[in-house]
Order: sequence, then C-alpha cells, then structure tokens
Amino acid sequence: MPEFVRVESADCEPFRARLLDGFWDRLWGLLGERDPRSAPAAVLCRCSSIHTFGMAYDLDVCLVDGEGRTVASRRGVGPGSVVSKRGAEMAIERPARDGPWIGIGSSVSFAKEEADDAL
Repeated sequence: MPEFVRVESADCEPFRARLLDGFWDRLWGLLGERDPRSAPAAVLCRCSSIHTFGMAYDLDVCLVDGEGRTVASRRGVGPGSVVSKRGAEMAIERPARDGPWIGIGSSVSFAKEEADDAL
C-alpha cells in the first residue's frame, strides 16, 4: 500500500503527496500517471534531481536540502527535461497547475499520513 505525507510550506496550501523511497519508485515517479487532473503529487526521497523523459504533461518541481529548505523550484517543466541542484536531498513534484507553489528558500515540512486519510 502506498505511503502518503502531508507537505507544508508557507508558500502554498498543505497538500498530500505519495512518498517514493525505493530506487524504482523514484525512477518511475509520476510516469505511470497519464491524467494530470488525477495524478497525485510525489515526494522522492534521497533524490537530488528529477527527469521528465516520457512524461505526457508538465510538472511543478522543487528540490529540498537535508534541513528542509528549498534549493530549487521550477514551474511547468516540460517533457524531456532534467532539474538538478547540488545539495538537494529530496524532490517534490506535481502536475503543473496555476496557483501558489513552493519557492526557493522556503522551509518545507512533512508529516506521515495513512493512505486513506484526506486533507
């Protein structure tokens, strides 16, 4: 059963994200999600970069260091791209959308949730 976390930052409303910790889960990321309207956000642990090769839609991405500080943030990253930043230890990605997103320098916190909990 997938694990979920609640992602919180002062820059945007808290949101729920699937926790991807294993090598293959991180490599696959959101690739299996074909509909951006229903695709969840994802937190990729032990990850300093993401790729969008094979994606069918754009992503909003932020990279976070070991102290929970955002070191990179990009909106609308198109298919066939790479986002990387030295010092990043995890990545947060979601299908691109309008509205607030996590900015560079912002603190991010995570709280584990049960798979059937809702925000």
